[in-house]
Amino acid sequence: MSSINNSLFYITLLSFLLVSCSQKSDSNSPFEEFMYSKMESPYVYVFQDSLNPFFERFERIVTYNDPLGDHMLIEFYNADFVLVESFDLLQDKQYQVLSHYLYVGSQQIVAEVRDSTYIPWEGSGVFASSFPGTVDSIMFIIRNKRSLTDKRGTFEWKGEEIETIQITDSVYTLAIDLKNQREKPANGVLIHEYAKGMGKVRIRTKDGTSNLVLKAILTEAEWKTLITK
Repeated sequence: MSSINNSLFYITLLSFLLVSCSQKSDSNSPFEEFMYSKMESPYVYVFQDSLNPFFERFERIVTYNDPLGDHMLIEFYNADFVLVESFDLLQDKQYQVLSHYLYVGSQQIVAEVRDSTYIPWEGSGVFASSFPGTVDSIMFIIRNKRSLTDKRGTFEWKGEEIETIQITDSVYTLAIDLKNQREKPANGVLIHEYAKGMGKVRIRTKDGTSNLVLKAILTEAEWKTLITK
């Protein structure tokens, strides 16, 4: 079960944040200014671990609309440019999570979203989902309590100091072996920083083992050139 649990926590680490059914349906929070920009063309954020420069992750942001409203799709790629997770958010519903997908090889796994907060604009919220593993008897549960702290800071980008907010993410994951009736829990705390007008710019673990920092923002054309090299 240890390898299953490690894979699950890695997916959760790559994941980006998440709810509370009691939140208002529409957002007028000033902290919406700290979310990603709404662009007509997709763009990609490149994060690099300052503690391990060989470790990178990528977040591809796509905005679109349909009868449900305006969406923001966030895709997470590992250092090998492999898609590992995605979230579809409803922008006019406080960016609540509409759908959550995991990817293992060529297989797309559809998660059941139980609580849908992606970012708590005030106080705290919970994101929770469950999904089957690639082995029939294995199930996974993720529950993340996210809290907007009162800490403010700055992030240096292209010679400019940009205001940031901080969100703590208390991560709980549970791997369940239904066949053998065994469970394997894991806990951790992630700290996310969002910069005004930019979105997420830093993700670090509370225990100091990882510190992912935004290094570049790529256009869709630049991203396609990178992954086809």
